[in-house]
Amino acid sequence: IIKSYKDTRIKLVLNEKNMGQIISLNRGLKLIKTPFIARMDADDISMSNRLEVLYDYMTKDRNLSVVSSYAIIIDENGNTLSYYKIPLGIRNMKFKALFDSPVNHGSSLMRIQHIRQMGLYNPKLLTSADFNLWVKLLADNYTMLNISKYLLKIRQHSQSQINSAKIETLCSEYSHTLDYYIKTFTPLEIDFEQVRKLAFFLHYGSEFN
Repeated sequence: IIKSYKDTRIKLVLNEKNMGQIISLNRGLKLIKTPFIARMDADDISMSNRLEVLYDYMTKDRNLSVVSSYAIIIDENGNTLSYYKIPLGIRNMKFKALFDSPVNHGSSLMRIQHIRQMGLYNPKLLTSADFNLWVKLLADNYTMLNISKYLLKIRQHSQSQINSAKIETLCSEYSHTLDYYIKTFTPLEIDFEQVRKLAFFLHYGSEFN
């Protein structure tokens, strides 16, 4: 499909082997020569005005590092399941980051220079590299913005399941980011084991009782 477009702006980059999403994202960030990057997952749907709206915010505020939006959750057939809202305002975003990702990664537009200054995505994190990136940006007082427009449809597959091994990996990664975040933004003295228990409870409390 990509090769069918006769447009010199579109470049197809192939990995010699499957390197995973995070390493591929970092490779793309190193190759891109434009000032911004927009990303989404392959089976999601961008609204036709998504890039225009996000780009307008970016060009009006040169200090803005990331802008993202609300999203609509759809099923395999495109039927609406729910509406995904993210916190508005930097104070609410910082609070949300204590519990979960404060940015909709799939609908985000990022300023590449600032992402490179953060060292790109952490390739050691398999499931929470985007959350880790948002926390580092917040900790270094970079400007981030969420807007209350539905600019993306996120496809949710009914057969998608998370096994116990993946839960363990996700919460382990999340624990380290959460520990860093708590030490950065609060005076709380919590040992890492307590942070780890908190991470499991926040994400999978019902499954783990």
